[in-house]
Amino acid sequence: MTPQVIDLAAARTRRAEEAAARGAAKAAAIAKAQPQARACSLAPLEPVGQPAAFVEKPADVESEPIRWKISARGNPWTRIGRAHIVIFPSRQTEGEWCVRVAYDDHAGRFLKRTWPSAEDTKQWVEANAHTVTR
Repeated sequence: MTPQVIDLAAARTRRAEEAAARGAAKAAAIAKAQPQARACSLAPLEPVGQPAAFVEKPADVESEPIRWKISARGNPWTRIGRAHIVIFPSRQTEGEWCVRVAYDDHAGRFLKRTWPSAEDTKQWVEANAHTVTR
């Protein structure tokens, strides 16, 4: 096995040249993109609506009753359209109940309001299903 001899000065010079070339390429890309960015920033903003294919139709909540199920932890839950709604006891306040609403695979959001019982919470969700599931 023959030892390899590395010229450190040449390697440093080569790395410095490569870094300079990358910096020059980046500067050229930024200079090329700036006229477009400036034109975009000066363009007037126009309201853009969603295409009809992506507008979600409101769930017809009143057409069929909401069926509540019980989770493995004993918490009431249901699905209304794409919304998955779970009622659970509050960790901060003893005897209060909270609501979590999640859509498909997205993280859930928690409603700030609490209720004194799970039954009161269910009634509120059923009465306000059109606003809760937005």
